[in-house]
Amino acid sequence: MSHTYQWVDYKGKPAFIYEHSGFIYRLEIPNGKHGKHLDYDIVCASEVKIIDEPKFDIGTKVLYIGRDLPHIKTSQMVTIIGYQQSNVYSYKIQTDDSELYEIVTPFEIVEVNY
Repeated sequence: MSHTYQWVDYKGKPAFIYEHSGFIYRLEIPNGKHGKHLDYDIVCASEVKIIDEPKFDIGTKVLYIGRDLPHIKTSQMVTIIGYQQSNVYSYKIQTDDSELYEIVTPFEIVEVNY
């Protein structure tokens, strides 16, 4: 059984359980649009599968693989500067050459081991 603030696979994409009541889940689904927009859906537990959320430590250098954002572009190396567990956009990232930051899902960044 899943719980609130957990990632699931829903129709082949990561979705975030924001609320639940028994076996009914309210999902927040990142839609890839600028401005951190989300789609929402209410589903039965049988419609989703629990997936592992990638975990990163603050200070880790990662590759940003999401859509272009105002201050960070796709394929840019960034540093994780913050984390908030109970949010779809849980990681705060920034480049080394800017004080500005963006917030992203854990599925938009990957660790690069040289």
